[in-house]
Amino acid sequence: MACVFDILDIGIARAFHTFNAGAVYLAEAMWKFILHLFALMRSLRSILPSLRETYTYIILFLCALCTAQSDAVLALEETIYKLNNQGNYKQSQQVIVDALANPGISASDRVYLHIYWADTYKRLFDYPTTLQKLRAAESIIAGDSSHDTLKRRLQYERALVEFDVQNYDESNAIMNEIRSDAYKYLDVDAKSKLLMQQGYIALLNQDLPTAEEKLLMSLSLMRSSKSCHQPIVLTKLMDLYHALGKSASVDKHYLQALEQARLCGIVKYEMHAIEEYVDILSERKDATALPKLIKKLDSLQRKYDATNNLIDLKIEKSQESPSGKQHNDYNLDRFAWFGMALLALTMVILVVRYRHLNRRNREVTSSLRLMSERLRKSENNQPKPGSVTSAQNDLPHYEKLNDRQREVLHLVLEGKSNKEIASALFISQNTVKYHVRNIYVLLEVENRTKLMAAVKS
Repeated sequence: MACVFDILDIGIARAFHTFNAGAVYLAEAMWKFILHLFALMRSLRSILPSLRETYTYIILFLCALCTAQSDAVLALEETIYKLNNQGNYKQSQQVIVDALANPGISASDRVYLHIYWADTYKRLFDYPTTLQKLRAAESIIAGDSSHDTLKRRLQYERALVEFDVQNYDESNAIMNEIRSDAYKYLDVDAKSKLLMQQGYIALLNQDLPTAEEKLLMSLSLMRSSKSCHQPIVLTKLMDLYHALGKSASVDKHYLQALEQARLCGIVKYEMHAIEEYVDILSERKDATALPKLIKKLDSLQRKYDATNNLIDLKIEKSQESPSGKQHNDYNLDRFAWFGMALLALTMVILVVRYRHLNRRNREVTSSLRLMSERLRKSENNQPKPGSVTSAQNDLPHYEKLNDRQREVLHLVLEGKSNKEIASALFISQNTVKYHVRNIYVLLEVENRTKLMAAVKS
């Protein structure tokens, strides 16, 4: 039996050594396998079971191979979630890239990893790439009726993205379809988010009773599941109670939002709560706490710079490359009498994986090319720090502005809206409003009209 193991070791080692070299080397390795196969047939003739039993073992082995690693990939969700909450987007993406580089993962594992990837880009407000990742996930299981749970999860993710880009009609249509199916396949956390979105749409439509009902239901579900997304619904309740004139309720929910955001370590949620509270205090004409809050926002802004994190994501050059060493450590002592079956199966896997990785690498190359072009266009379109007109340089107190504020000022003076500025600089509209308010304070003007008048004068 020692000679049998030596033959298997040599054949498998040669096959995986030549795997990444290309089709020519793969063909050579397969030819060598065939030669070893004849030798094995002679050596194992006396110990192989019947042909029917051999086929049975091969089928069982294939079934085990197809279902492996699902738990391991799903276990990455918590790691990626924590890294994203801490703002370590580059590191979280590397975790995803490494997992996708494993050719042995199943279709469902690939879908989940693309969902985690889409969530990373969504946190950076890069919605086009978010939708691209979701569409890639949909294409993996398209036409397969055995993945209804995953299809509903993708439908749910799509509803959230459409909401974030303010396609409220499209988002509401998807959410109503999910609700009509009694939120089938969705967990409590997902249901709570959909209720929150529907409540906010009702708030925008001035249907305040419905908005309060939906938002409170959402908050109750989030608290029952101890969700870290509570600050989002609490911030929306702040807007609702401000519209109802309930100042005490606004202050109460603001403090709760800060507490939950800090408890979960999510800087973005803390910033969002403070930004909304600053807007509410401004409308109340209550300027007492504004300087302290603005200073706090400045500190958080330095800690959480979405634009820089987005640029860091250019490491996407090796999404699913088969460059890593293939680790296939079969326990030959335990499965020695399956020697010929394992050898034949290895040959099949090599061919299938090679073709699969070739296709995936072409998709990755195309994706990277599109992302590179988009980043170059973005960099070319963004105004550089200091590239302002002489009229802007002559503004009183202009030297007090930082680089980001000068970029925003440049676009404001070009007549762009907050939404256009947010799109150009890859930041949220709330962040644009925050920068514009600071510019007014530093330049000692009250609004855009007086700012334009100051430039002309």
